[in-house]
Amino acid sequence: MFVSSLASSSPGAAQTRRTLVRRVAGIDSGAGRGVRSRGARAGEGFLHKLVYLRGQGVYRAGNTCSGRRRCQRNACQLVQMSRTMPRVPYRGPGMQEYVFIDLMQRLNKDRIIFLGEEIDEEVANQTVALLLQMKEEDSVSPVRLYCQIPGGIYTAGMMIYDCVKNLPFDVITLNMGMAAGMGAFLVAGGTKGKRFALPNARFLFQQPSLLDDVEGSAEDIKTEVLNVLRQRDQWLHHLSEFTGHPVEKIKEDFRRDRYFTAAEAREYGLIDRVLEPTMKGITKDMEAQL
Repeated sequence: MFVSSLASSSPGAAQTRRTLVRRVAGIDSGAGRGVRSRGARAGEGFLHKLVYLRGQGVYRAGNTCSGRRRCQRNACQLVQMSRTMPRVPYRGPGMQEYVFIDLMQRLNKDRIIFLGEEIDEEVANQTVALLLQMKEEDSVSPVRLYCQIPGGIYTAGMMIYDCVKNLPFDVITLNMGMAAGMGAFLVAGGTKGKRFALPNARFLFQQPSLLDDVEGSAEDIKTEVLNVLRQRDQWLHHLSEFTGHPVEKIKEDFRRDRYFTAAEAREYGLIDRVLEPTMKGITKDMEAQL
């Protein structure tokens, strides 16, 4: 059941909410079309829902039938939840009441940045702005960078990396699932000793390449190719710093795209630890690190 605290406080709206909640909970005797009490026969398998439609500011009752009998048209109605960013309660220092804010904003208040999309200029701008804001708020406490990144633009990723390296606090990186291209680079580029991956996470390292829309004369193409080769040399140099391997070894090992499991990435020096959860939850050591 999804009920938002942003509903209207008028007496009529409050009465409507109470009526719908009673029906959904099975307290009502079943008056009203399409709504059954908890005592409804199990074979019909009704699952009652109360959904707040954020865009319209109204509550609506819906139910789905999972039983063998087919419902009449419109008798069972499924109201899907919004696909927008979830909102969660938050009460900051000095605040008397909770307010609802976006989930990502809530994570940011705990100095957590979640990167879950390709790194382009817009994502890089937002991430750097967040890091600089966190620096102004607290220049000592570490920031946690959680990554699920399918790739990205080299220059945009390097913008984030350069910012990370110039911050006065540690930046803890964690590969949550898949870190490819600049995503893998950013995870490996976190603070030494604080680069992590979950057990089933994967890394894909790819050399910088030409963008798809590169065109022009032969000289223009040559200029772009030379620029990419300079980026590749820079990329190899940084990977050598991350891992401690000579540049020549890095160049040979990464001639082609290369996948790493979390354990392989640790052995190669791309990360420092693989976080292993216990049956009862994450370990105390994992809690201390993250």
